[in-house]
Amino acid sequence: MGIAPAFAQAPVGGISGVVTDSTGALVRGANVTATSVSTGATRAASSDDNGYFVIPTLKPGEYLLKITAKGFADFVTPHVVVEVGQTARVDASMAVGAVSENVDVTAGTIAVDTAQSTVGGVVNLTQIEQLPLNGRNYLELARLQPGVEIQEGRSFDPTKSRYTGVSMGSRNGREARITIDGIDAVDEHVGTTTLNISQDGIQEFQVSTSSSDPSAGLSATGAINIITKRGSNDLRGSGFLFARGADYAARPSFAPTKPDFDRKQFGANVGGPALRDRLFWFGNIEKTKENSAIGISTPYFPSLTSYKAPFDLLSSTLRSDWRVSQKHDVFVRWSRDDNSSLGNFGGNRLPSSGNINSNTTNQLAGGLDTVLTSTLTNSFRAAVTDFKNRVLRPDAAAQEVGIPGLENIRTFELFGQFRDDLTYSAGRHFVRGGVDIVRYRVRVTNFVNGFPSFNVVSPTSRNIADIANQPFINVTVGNKNGKRIPGTPDNAHRNTRISGYVEDTWRMRPNLTVNFGARYEVDTHPLNNDLDKPALVGPLLPHGTGATPIDRNNVAPHGGVAWDPWGNGKTSIRVGAGIYYTLRISNLVTNERASIAPFNSGNDTITLTAGSATGGPQDFNRDGAVDFDFSPALVNGTRLRDAVPIVLAGQTVYVAAPSSTLRTLDVTRTGLVISNDLQTPYSKQFNAGFQRELPLNSVIDVNYVRSRTEHEFMRDLDAANFFPGNGAPIVLGDGRAPTNTITVITSNGYSAYNALTMKVDKRMSHHYQLSAGYALSKLETTTADGLGLGGGTLVNRDVQANFGYAPLDRRHRLTFNGIVALPKGFRVSAIATIYSGVPNSILVGSADLNGDGISGDLLPGTRRGSMGRDVNDVAALNAAIRNYNRTVAGTSNPRGQRMPFAVEMPDSVRFDDSFISHDLQLSYTLKVHGALTVEATAQVFNVFNISNLVGPAGLPSSPYSGTLPTLGTLPAGFTMTPDGSLRDASGNPVLAGVSRLPNGNLISTSFGSFGAVRPSLPTGTGLPRAAQFGLRVTF
Repeated sequence: MGIAPAFAQAPVGGISGVVTDSTGALVRGANVTATSVSTGATRAASSDDNGYFVIPTLKPGEYLLKITAKGFADFVTPHVVVEVGQTARVDASMAVGAVSENVDVTAGTIAVDTAQSTVGGVVNLTQIEQLPLNGRNYLELARLQPGVEIQEGRSFDPTKSRYTGVSMGSRNGREARITIDGIDAVDEHVGTTTLNISQDGIQEFQVSTSSSDPSAGLSATGAINIITKRGSNDLRGSGFLFARGADYAARPSFAPTKPDFDRKQFGANVGGPALRDRLFWFGNIEKTKENSAIGISTPYFPSLTSYKAPFDLLSSTLRSDWRVSQKHDVFVRWSRDDNSSLGNFGGNRLPSSGNINSNTTNQLAGGLDTVLTSTLTNSFRAAVTDFKNRVLRPDAAAQEVGIPGLENIRTFELFGQFRDDLTYSAGRHFVRGGVDIVRYRVRVTNFVNGFPSFNVVSPTSRNIADIANQPFINVTVGNKNGKRIPGTPDNAHRNTRISGYVEDTWRMRPNLTVNFGARYEVDTHPLNNDLDKPALVGPLLPHGTGATPIDRNNVAPHGGVAWDPWGNGKTSIRVGAGIYYTLRISNLVTNERASIAPFNSGNDTITLTAGSATGGPQDFNRDGAVDFDFSPALVNGTRLRDAVPIVLAGQTVYVAAPSSTLRTLDVTRTGLVISNDLQTPYSKQFNAGFQRELPLNSVIDVNYVRSRTEHEFMRDLDAANFFPGNGAPIVLGDGRAPTNTITVITSNGYSAYNALTMKVDKRMSHHYQLSAGYALSKLETTTADGLGLGGGTLVNRDVQANFGYAPLDRRHRLTFNGIVALPKGFRVSAIATIYSGVPNSILVGSADLNGDGISGDLLPGTRRGSMGRDVNDVAALNAAIRNYNRTVAGTSNPRGQRMPFAVEMPDSVRFDDSFISHDLQLSYTLKVHGALTVEATAQVFNVFNISNLVGPAGLPSSPYSGTLPTLGTLPAGFTMTPDGSLRDASGNPVLAGVSRLPNGNLISTSFGSFGAVRPSLPTGTGLPRAAQFGLRVTF
């Protein structure tokens, strides 16, 4: 049998095997040649003393394999499929004689992996082209693997609307590593990806969820490896159109009518030879044009019930491949993504308060693959990625219906990447190594309150003129600086990440392979390493005012074993373990920079309050002199129309004021700093499992997966102990006690993931292809976002008290996909998704039970994510509520605040609601002439229109996310029973969303209303039922 080398996350594959004669004796010196069916490119190797051969670093595709040896008939296999990150194994039994023997290895053949310990899989071209993907989102393919889920990007950051995060192992979806043709496509400022590419431009899609290949880079949660299509010797292409509308969709909410909706997606791809067998080209373009509406309900404009929310996307790719010689291959690819959407408004938020989220990405990538010798190959990649995000004010029409308040935000990221990978085969050893250098620059501007923002006394009438005549309460004014990275010459943060790896795959025995190696990462400027900390916060940090140092000890060893116990290639028992580091995103830089840079050197604001006796005179740069006096505008009762000219005149002076010599924290005495003992987060991964070949061209893959992540970022929200619940106040660097909170980002968080994953994969044969994946898992963590951007801290200064179930922890994830070719040109394909529910934390309203300054504390007796886990029904929840009322409610916290009473839940509430969707596609293909075909397609997403309620299902009002309604004091006539249950004046139980009059009649929503809503994302699985129709012409 043959033992294949590992390529797990590389953008290439390989072919290997063992050559024997008809008696089973090893044949050495056999000549092996692999010829690409599409381009005619050839690669050669020979079998060694053990009869073993390997042809590494082959581009994914179909190959003809020919083996010749003196005295034997030729051995030819015309259809060997090489997949990305995989090695196809072909064991040859040579017959004596001179007559050629053709052995047909069909395109759908699937083999057990007897060399790698990586947990993951490959989505092949058949699945990419024929499965129904809602919105044609290419990253939706990732969820076909066990334990993988998709998240909409705007759940991480408003700038990532219409981008997709991939959650692996129940972790936050912004952390996955994504590469395209071996080039990074990760947004290093807020996470997720920088590039939307067309589904039609993808050749293969690989996912690894544990023990990723060392070449993948920062893959603590997993990695995705995408290969784009390329041209061949045949001219091939297609054009398509998909359309859908509100007429063929279910209602997206509980409202009686459906909002307007229309989406069209159309595009084309074509590729072929520029010079046969030498030069090839491929091009792809796709356009999405969507027209939708968002509901509005505001008393100021009763006739305005909805407003347009368009989305436009244009994605394109051009690629050229040049076979320079038998030893040199070159490719160049340019990809561009333009998209724009109007959103972030609705309900009582007017369109003028929304924004246009506009993104433009250009990626120019190239590579040179060289066969140095029959045992030594080299792969070089270089790329430039230019990502520009602009959050803009809405158009003029939207601004006509309200007072604009949003200013422009710009995030410009520029990446330069160089990587080189070397492979060497020597006897029983297959050695790989490489270096990867990424140069990163980000510029961020955010003109907060460039237009002053006023709060006014609400008028009795509902028109703009009356608002202008109302007295104003306060106003926030910005300096129109916009810089989010102040203290740098060009408002830019720069970092260079240098990494290298080496790995040896050692065939200890014909049926036993061991791989081991290490990767090293170092960032030259990942955080604000150029600035020391302000003197004010020196007493709060472990190293005083020292800058956050560069973490230089990021060595990541890994190893694995693959054993074929019977030596027939049908079973593989695999164990893998390793350390994998994660990305430190640059948004942390902007968050801290605003506090530690000179005051008024960046985007700063001031707030002025009417009636303030001392707030009028302003010293904008803190040089001791008054720059402007706002006092005339701060007289109580000043109308908005009279205050505006004074405020605008003062803002003009504010804008012209120079920066201060003092740090912002020294002036404001509140802000955020990163601890100067911060370490890079990493995960310690372990997996053990087996693969076994099954009948009907199928394989089952079962694995136990464990990951323990250390040094996750957390936030100490009151490091100076401003609130008494955190202890005695700490004297700050200026010799005074704190006057407000100071947040410190630390790296003392951790998480633990345990899972059993199972997958059955049947490749296309006998006219059908099926795959099913299941994960039984649990993720517990101390923070909702280990990268430090989200809040997530529930209890200050006690890491263990924050430990609980992660927001995306699901006990069960089951996915199924299948493709069936029916008679007479018909084809059916489907994806089924069945997830159990997610947990929620149970919070006591906005109460601060322990006085640590965090509002909305955990219900005593519960922990993070208890609802749906430790507390799994209404009876258990109400028992905990009664216990709280009996022991805590009515007492005072360390801040002297009286703790409220919590209201019990009605029996109608249920939580831990499952997430289920069935997506179906029916296609008919008409063969016109030769390769020319026309295909008509009908797709239905969420066929059974399952609600997939967001949050627990109760009364249909607003989402109930675990926050309990509370009463500061008991109303007249209300009492509490000895067990902690609240009763109204008639002795009836007081329930959230339900109250009773003394005569027993029901009234609603007196003590908080709650319910559930359907998902409102624009694309993805599980949305309200929608039908889509398409037409494709292929030649």
